[in-house]
Amino acid sequence: MDRLPDKVASEGIKSFLTVIHAIVVQQTEEQRQKKRSESAFKELEKKVVELRSLEAKYGQYSMHGASTRTKDPIVAKREKVACLRAKAEEEKGKHEKAVSVTRAMTMNNLQMGLPHVFEAVTGFANVCIHVFESLKVSASSTAQVMEQSPSEASSSVPTIVDVDLGNRSYPIYIGSGLLDQPDLLQRHIHGKRVLVVTNTTIAPIYLDKVVSAITHQNPNVLVESVILPDGEKYKNMDVLMKVFDKAIESRLDRRCTFVALGGGVIGDMCGYASASFLRGVNFIQIPTTVMAQVDSSVGGKTGINHRLGKNLIGAFYQPQCVLIDTNTLSTLPERELASGFAEVIKYGLIRDAEFFEWQEKNMKALMSRDPNALAYAIKRSCENKAEVVSLDEKESGLRATLNLGHTFGHAIETGYGYGVWLHGEAVAAGMVMAIDMSYRLGWIDESIMKRASNILKQAKLPTAPPDTMTVEMFKSVMAVDKKVADGLLRLILLKGPLGNCVFTGEYDRKALDETLHAFCKAGKMSASRFIKCVTVGDGAVGKTCLLISYTSNTFPTDYVPTVFDNFSANVVVNGATVNLGLWDTAGQEDYNRLRPLSYRGADVFILAFSLISKASYENVSKKWIPELKHYAPGVPIVLVGTKLDLRDDKQFFIDHPGAVPISTAQGEELRKLIGAPSYIECSSKTQLNVKSVFDAAIKVVLQPPKQKKKKSKAQKACSIL
Repeated sequence: MDRLPDKVASEGIKSFLTVIHAIVVQQTEEQRQKKRSESAFKELEKKVVELRSLEAKYGQYSMHGASTRTKDPIVAKREKVACLRAKAEEEKGKHEKAVSVTRAMTMNNLQMGLPHVFEAVTGFANVCIHVFESLKVSASSTAQVMEQSPSEASSSVPTIVDVDLGNRSYPIYIGSGLLDQPDLLQRHIHGKRVLVVTNTTIAPIYLDKVVSAITHQNPNVLVESVILPDGEKYKNMDVLMKVFDKAIESRLDRRCTFVALGGGVIGDMCGYASASFLRGVNFIQIPTTVMAQVDSSVGGKTGINHRLGKNLIGAFYQPQCVLIDTNTLSTLPERELASGFAEVIKYGLIRDAEFFEWQEKNMKALMSRDPNALAYAIKRSCENKAEVVSLDEKESGLRATLNLGHTFGHAIETGYGYGVWLHGEAVAAGMVMAIDMSYRLGWIDESIMKRASNILKQAKLPTAPPDTMTVEMFKSVMAVDKKVADGLLRLILLKGPLGNCVFTGEYDRKALDETLHAFCKAGKMSASRFIKCVTVGDGAVGKTCLLISYTSNTFPTDYVPTVFDNFSANVVVNGATVNLGLWDTAGQEDYNRLRPLSYRGADVFILAFSLISKASYENVSKKWIPELKHYAPGVPIVLVGTKLDLRDDKQFFIDHPGAVPISTAQGEELRKLIGAPSYIECSSKTQLNVKSVFDAAIKVVLQPPKQKKKKSKAQKACSIL
């Protein structure tokens, strides 16, 4: 091609630039108007959701008939929605007009300034129209299938559910194979240092895949990991310290990112560590269980358990995103799968009747791990949770309704022992108890109670608490529940048609007692006896090992020490079953204020000292007896000398020249000094006399020693003069 004259080329370029500039200016204005329109509709949508929630849940609290100075909140909300709707429609009209102007101006400028380009564009447009029509037909048929069967909604392209919390908003990505899409994870990583927190079960399966996703084409990012023991009983301060230890040893700074890879326990602990480390660092959730995917990973609740109750220590701290790869459910044990469905069922019971009806029809598909059914159930659950959290992030009222059955369920977990029942199993039984109480109050129809029980049974979930739970156990744990306010236990109960509930302390206490007695054997004539046994003593004397050795017949060589823990054992005494609730405590000075909270309701104390520690022996009379007499006067004490195997171990004293053994005679002398009915020496490692310790504790409760009557001094005879 011959070279164009410079003047012709110059004029052509100038004409081209003029056209492009005009188009860019108009498109910029169009985009601005588009954002204004989208913002208006987003604000409208939020207010509509708030109005709907007010009308559905709290309409009875509107102020009709109140002072003329007080405006009805629902009426005010409706007026606000009407104004926002008008504004949104106005902004939409402006945007549509801007789009029309842009298109007309673009074509006109091209036709006038660059006719050859205009011809090429219009020709290409005709081709695109034919392609678009074929795509439209295909998309239309796909949409019809989706409408007919919402359970068939699974795709490798992630579904996104937004949690709207202003500048702390974040997306929930839901789909299969998301761990194989590195960009989803990397866009939410802050800084160049990442700490992945996971557990011994998940790490061998998914840790390498997550690390690869974080570092894919991103070699400057350094990934550390900390692997915690798996289970609810490890959701405590001592295990949490391992996360802090790793973060500090790795010299992570405030620009780092913590990634929670696991179920609800890992998510809660990693989230709490993120909220606390350096007063807050970036945090991402990758839940791998149904329970975590539909509930605990969404909403920013983080924390750990305390000896006296579940999740009593924690913080509200939102993640940067939640990444739910539904493929991780393929490795989930069946019991864990069913446990998660308890939370799915909960959403239908408290606020989404249509979803509950879908569950009744599709529970078999869910139990068989149908990927489409799982994807739909997770999405619908997350939408429900996200809507509630966006309206009540800090659980001031509405969000508390998400805890249907949890007050009863937490009592089961605490009283029966963390890890014996899964969280969802305890919640399932708790929901049945809450629904039973709702029915006794006359707030729901009997059919709701039957439907709830049936669907829980379909999911292979329990519909009653363990046989060993007693009324006293429930009341003791529920008394320190987070929802207690001014000494009043508030509960989430169903009220009205399916999908409606209330969070209230205004209920007949008789109904609560009737429910507890109906579900607990302690309320029946054949009741088993519950004995609360609390172990106390200096730190490191072997209290926890003693409890584990007794309840599991094994010595915990790899046990992680805990601050507070609890265990449970059933013992047959004279043909009757005794449920022995075993409460561990921390002997360190740091827990002097918290420890006495465990003493409430104690039937017997096991006061332990180490047979190779003179200091722990001396502290029995100096520290522990005064403390027990102050907080639990009159409660019997069994004195126990631990680590009996080491007292006769010559090599131990060679390795520890400062250790001083305590003789049996010294132990008996101490027993007499403190007035204990029994003194027993034992070894948790060899299990020598371990059973005898707890037999003595049970005996002193069932057959208390007779108190010796003090002899009164003989009265002096009177002389009559």
